Amino acid sequence: MATQPLLSTRLASRSTVITGASSGLGRAIALAFAANGACPIICTDLRSDPRGEWGVDEPGVPTHDLINRRYGEGKAAFVQGDATVGADVERAVKKAVELGGRLDVKVNSRSVFLGCKYAIAQFLSQPPHASGHRGWIVNTASMVGLVGLKPTAAAYCASKGAVVLLTKQIAVEYGIDKIHCNALCPGYLRTPMTAPIYDDEKTRKGINAMTPWGEWGSADDVAKCAVFLASDDAAYVTGVSSSSTSSVNSSNPWLFARNPSRKSRDPYVSGQVQYTGPTVLLPDCVGIYVNSWMLEEANRVGEVHDG
Repeated sequence: MATQPLLSTRLASRSTVITGASSGLGRAIALAFAANGACPIICTDLRSDPRGEWGVDEPGVPTHDLINRRYGEGKAAFVQGDATVGADVERAVKKAVELGGRLDVKVNSRSVFLGCKYAIAQFLSQPPHASGHRGWIVNTASMVGLVGLKPTAAAYCASKGAVVLLTKQIAVEYGIDKIHCNALCPGYLRTPMTAPIYDDEKTRKGINAMTPWGEWGSADDVAKCAVFLASDDAAYVTGVSSSSTSSVNSSNPWLFARNPSRKSRDPYVSGQVQYTGPTVLLPDCVGIYVNSWMLEEANRVGEVHDG
């Protein structure tokens, strides 16, 4: 029996697959989709139980179980799988078709290429949605898919930049088929993955100083944007990379200058461009601490992702 009313029916009966749904941003998106009527929601991840407790709503309860408890049995199901394995991704899509008769929305928090590949194949094989559109893809990129971050973040920035451009290419190539493809580009969010960064006071304050709001966003903030991008409210939106949370301002290439001996208005030369604006000196640990931790996480789970 449902214990909570829906917030809206914006996503009513939209059959959805969400990768990385057990924790962090993927979990927040799954819960937000359920609250707005999406059904069935196929939650897929390496494991069903949430990772960590910080920033997690009811951390002891798997995402699909929490959705069923709140909105009624049969609203969500879990499919264990590795998002880097094509057969596992395809199996999750087939589960959505089995339970919902079709696939309407694919949210890719991990392994964006495979997620798009199998979602598009299913969209093209089925009749259009009642709205006239065949399907919606929401990819998770990052603010660093739009701007650079230094030091030692080349691989991470390049991978997220690839997500942004893949999103745009799919939007252009499959627009004629009425397939939407948009990307989320969040900044720093309060999730279990980022807890070690947030707990370091100097790092946290340094990041806060770079955001317009002076604080971190929550996964729920980004999830609301994902709901919009998968709804009829975004009927004419595709190829967009949405900076849906307060982002770090990395337009200044000297933002992470770490040499305190330089005066604040000394001219620097970057390629052919001379820069004479002020230099922002942040705690020495910010760039190295954040990125070395990301690399450690990447080695552990096989892929870095926001949230």
